[in-house]
Amino acid sequence: MNRQLVVLFLAAALFSGRALVAQNLLGNGEFDLPDGTTDWQNTIGSMQLVEDSGSCTTSDAVLGTSAPAGGGVQFFTLYSDQCIPIDGSVHSGVSVGAMYRTSASVWARIDLQLFDSSDCTGGSSFPNPVFGTTSADWTRISGDLPLFESTRSVQLQVSNNPTTAGVPQFTVEWDRIYLGLAPELLVDGFEIEEGSTCRWSAAAGAN
Repeated sequence: MNRQLVVLFLAAALFSGRALVAQNLLGNGEFDLPDGTTDWQNTIGSMQLVEDSGSCTTSDAVLGTSAPAGGGVQFFTLYSDQCIPIDGSVHSGVSVGAMYRTSASVWARIDLQLFDSSDCTGGSSFPNPVFGTTSADWTRISGDLPLFESTRSVQLQVSNNPTTAGVPQFTVEWDRIYLGLAPELLVDGFEIEEGSTCRWSAAAGAN
């Protein structure tokens, strides 16, 4: 595909209705600098910033260390502070995704908490999560999660828990967490790092 065709393809995508909704509703899902872990907290375990999953110099990833919870079983949970208003009577579901890696025998989960109020208070529920298993290399999990018609706001969390009994304390890395009204069009999009091309090849095709 030559350069002109690439430009035409990207222009068509940008002006399609699908492209307009394929944007991350999380304000800091990339852990870009200088924000770091702004809008995120770990409710179980501890976290620190480490090298970005795509080696982007102005972005980071989160390294989580598990802690005992629920009878001593090791867990790690990273929770978004952002309350995102979404009307379940208008939108039947959302798309989520994230990069993770860990060599421990644990599940990698993306959970969405649904609220009947617009400010993430009051009664809530969780649909079935999107999940993956052990991966020592960076791996992406993604999928669609349904909303109830009564849903008016959501909050997202990623977490890890053992796949078998007796798993000791473990570490896990998370990065590039996504929540949107449609799947990402480009997982390595130019929108990352406010226009950075750090995940794109510098080679140009022939005209």
